[in-house]
Amino acid sequence: MIGFLEIFHDIAVDRPELTAVVDKEGKRSTSYGELDGISGRIASYLLSLGIKKESVVLISCPRGMELIAARLGVMKAGAAWVCVEEMMGQERIDYVIKDSGASVIFDLKRFLESQKMEILPFERWEEPSDHDLAFIIYTSGSTGNPMGAAQEYGVYDLILKGTFNETQDTEDYRPVRFANIIPETYVGGIHLTVGVLQLPAELHIIPLSMVKDPEKLLKYFEEMGINVTFMPPTLAGALLETGGLKLDGLHVGGEIVSGIYTDSFDVKNVYGLAEFGYPVSVFKLDKAYDKTPVGEPFKGIKWVLLDEDGNTNGKEGVFCVELPYFRGYTGRERDEKTVVIDGVRYFRTSDIVRVDEGVITILGREDHMIKLNGNRIDPAEIEAALKRVTGASFAAVKACFRGGVKFLAAYIPDDTVTDTDNVIRELKKCLPSYMIPACFVRVKSLPVSENGKILKKDLPDPDTEDIRIEYAEPENAVQRKLCGLFEKVLEMKDKNIGIDDNFFLLGGDSLLAMKLIIAADIRDLTFKIIYEEQTVRKIDAALKRTEGREGKSGSPEESMPLSDKQRDFLEMQLSYPEMPLYNLPFVLYFNRDLQPERLKNAVDKAFRMHPGLFTVIRKKDGEWRRFMVPPEGEICVLREMSDKELDREISSLIKVPSFDGSPLYRAAIAVTPSRLALLIDINHIICDGTSLRILAEDVLSLYQGRVPEDDPYIELMNAEFREGCEENTFGDRDPFLKDYGNMLMRLPRPDLPGDRNVAEGIDREIRFNRKDILHASRKYGTAVSTVFMTAAAIALSRYNGVDRVLLSWIFNGRSRKESSRSVGMFLKYYPVAFRTGAGRDIESMLSEASERIREALASGREYPVMYRGHMKCMNYNYQGKISEDVDTDLLLELDDRDMGDIPTIEPFKVTIDDNEDGMGLSIDYDAGLYLRSSMERFADIYMDSLRSIIEGRSGL
Repeated sequence: MIGFLEIFHDIAVDRPELTAVVDKEGKRSTSYGELDGISGRIASYLLSLGIKKESVVLISCPRGMELIAARLGVMKAGAAWVCVEEMMGQERIDYVIKDSGASVIFDLKRFLESQKMEILPFERWEEPSDHDLAFIIYTSGSTGNPMGAAQEYGVYDLILKGTFNETQDTEDYRPVRFANIIPETYVGGIHLTVGVLQLPAELHIIPLSMVKDPEKLLKYFEEMGINVTFMPPTLAGALLETGGLKLDGLHVGGEIVSGIYTDSFDVKNVYGLAEFGYPVSVFKLDKAYDKTPVGEPFKGIKWVLLDEDGNTNGKEGVFCVELPYFRGYTGRERDEKTVVIDGVRYFRTSDIVRVDEGVITILGREDHMIKLNGNRIDPAEIEAALKRVTGASFAAVKACFRGGVKFLAAYIPDDTVTDTDNVIRELKKCLPSYMIPACFVRVKSLPVSENGKILKKDLPDPDTEDIRIEYAEPENAVQRKLCGLFEKVLEMKDKNIGIDDNFFLLGGDSLLAMKLIIAADIRDLTFKIIYEEQTVRKIDAALKRTEGREGKSGSPEESMPLSDKQRDFLEMQLSYPEMPLYNLPFVLYFNRDLQPERLKNAVDKAFRMHPGLFTVIRKKDGEWRRFMVPPEGEICVLREMSDKELDREISSLIKVPSFDGSPLYRAAIAVTPSRLALLIDINHIICDGTSLRILAEDVLSLYQGRVPEDDPYIELMNAEFREGCEENTFGDRDPFLKDYGNMLMRLPRPDLPGDRNVAEGIDREIRFNRKDILHASRKYGTAVSTVFMTAAAIALSRYNGVDRVLLSWIFNGRSRKESSRSVGMFLKYYPVAFRTGAGRDIESMLSEASERIREALASGREYPVMYRGHMKCMNYNYQGKISEDVDTDLLLELDDRDMGDIPTIEPFKVTIDDNEDGMGLSIDYDAGLYLRSSMERFADIYMDSLRSIIEGRSGL
């Protein structure tokens, strides 16, 4: 007898009251004792029909307890089962019935009949051998029909071991409530039946209609206490974005997992194909990967990698696994996808993988198989169905991408006379819904190679025109907004979406539906409405608009002294009264479909939520003081103008600040026939680059009806003064000077006397692979910023020919959770010293730099604020762009304004920009001290220093 049935029987006898299966949206539960009895009656019934070993029972019961009980009944009878579901399409179901050679079709009628039988006693349960037929799972086939992967009974023990590793991982040993959201016809269905019910645990069978409504699904998870589930990566990523997924463990798989991670609970990547019959490996994610590893195969599993020549390879190749109980495909030769190496028969998966220290990462498919939303699809099956339905002479199907989402595109002859809606209806009769193409492209012929092979990569990019119906114009403001958002979310360039166009036929899915809901900012717009109504006309009929909550504004405070940085900035600004030294001007260009008045209100609210922006500076009793003065009227001015007038406004955006108690910011929204722009100019004395990003994010959040967290600026600034963190404590008592004395080199050696003062700069692209830099940071156990900083210190050491250097690290000051969303002047300058002489290596330098940084952050000890008239030192800054992580559905572009020719503020500054567009090195310098050629040379030395770290050279 298989081990799982023994475990199941013991649970049913010892703890019969435990809940085993929950279905019908949580309204019905079946205990282990009840499930044992129901499946025992099914076993008696099947035996009475003459079912025996090697007989195939086709289970066609509704999704729920009945199907689970039927599978258990077949096991107790020692026979084999194959499952079908309505979503497969009747033609596919008919094919499975014939191809599997099923002796009995066990449907709901037979289920009801079976419950009149006596329960088959435990001692009469059949005991099949390891190599008797156990079940058949159908997967896409290359001939146009699905292929039945036949498994023998010995695979149940492998499932038992593999799924135990997959599910038993709740640290506090809470009862496992596992939600099954995948079709029962997938191999995962049997994994869950065996893996979950052995624990014991509750197996919740989720209706597939609920899976299409993430809001309802998340509500069910919360109400029923679901703490573990398995889902395709696409759905997992979408639900993780909402923040509403609260579990103890999440399992993903079915396709390459990319960009998924949370530190709120464990996420595991599970690897197993229909041909495996059981999970081969599980990988616990420790971060988000571009291609997530699938882990190391479980102990006892034999596997090899084959290169292109069919030779074994230890590092990269086609993944081949020994499958001792895989019988092969029904009606086909067993050797079709197997190879024999050293007398061992392996299954060739067609997955190309890389192995690093035993851990496997899937790189892609060796054939044309498509993985879509967790489903494995062979395009040939769809192509065959297309030719049958349309009568076309040829058909091709390939996976395409739009907006980062994969979808199926079908290519048929341009002279095919058929209605697209009719084609879809006919395809649904023979294909499951996930295999229906989202786009039909008509072409004259298919591109082929010299040997006649279709070159799918040369097929034209899909155009959705063939599936769209006659254009119907929006009739009201809501419809116009939704049509515009359809175009935006679906990336329908130069196409007008009408109110009768179907969101899903245009390539929409759950992830894009989520983007639509966020961008629309309509409280009543839900997944359920989008899935049920699908067109703008029908969605509009179901909607009710709602308004967002008002943001909270700061309150006035008593005057405070200037911080050291503000005082030094003010002194420098007053030295050059005609030049805007510390302005932070920028222009945000928004989607022209946004409502200007509503955007203006969002800007006003965003400003009022951040009291630091209301800091004004004026003299009181002969001393410069800062005051909190919230504005009484509007903050942002809204004006309509021509495009030329807007260009003039932008060119004159930067103004020299007046320190007379006037606001240190200006904000205006300009509306032109072609542009919608927000112009902002804020003085650096009250704002930094991180603050600007927070402000931009809050404007977009408020426009969408979401209210950001309160800004504790006043409390934070009071705390800083109480703690004395604003005092410059860098001096002779500092351990850096004690260690190194005056031998510390702080700046590159100057070329010029410094009798003029002009800021200049050079920019270089950092051409190293981002992965290489990340690898270096992980290898040495330090931050990416520290890697770049250490390269700067090495470069300074090499440039000057010295072995002891000091630089000033610019930190944004947001070291506490409370300050992460605060807008204000938080920059801090921390001293970091390096020794680069004999006996020093990369690892020791990085280690010491990390230690010094931790010490500086812990003590709050700062280097004096850097500008030309004070203590000179090279400044190092690591940053991204202001627009980083800002919602790009609404924000089209961010334009940082050039300040033009101004005096240098800092004598020498190295900045690393690290953002989605790539990594760059910027060197800002005092042209009164340095020649441009010297700075170019310093940049070359910096790049070579960075290479030294990446390559891990032993010496410097």
